[in-house]
Amino acid sequence: RFFEGWYFKLVRSTTTHDDGPRAIAVVPGVFMGNTSDSPETHAFVFVTIDGKQQHYYRFDAVEEFEYSTGNDFYVRVGNNVFTQHGVSLDLRPRSNDDARLTLD
Repeated sequence: RFFEGWYFKLVRSTTTHDDGPRAIAVVPGVFMGNTSDSPETHAFVFVTIDGKQQHYYRFDAVEEFEYSTGNDFYVRVGNNVFTQHGVSLDLRPRSNDDARLTLD
């Protein structure tokens, strides 16, 4: 069993005057169970907003996860893409998620 994930913190400028979130942390990753066909095995995107709201989105680890940590860092979980240049999110709660937030 193992877990691997990457942490991205997105912070809004303090010069804006609205009441929206100040910081969003996003962690794409993969959890591998004891065997490759273990029901525990899955990819995920974890989101926390201002450290107060947490949302956990599950994805199939085989079909919906890929990564490269070479010169061009790249992680894809479902339609969510994470690179050294930025983050693109397409998150919608599914029936097996512990999430209520939609981000796109």
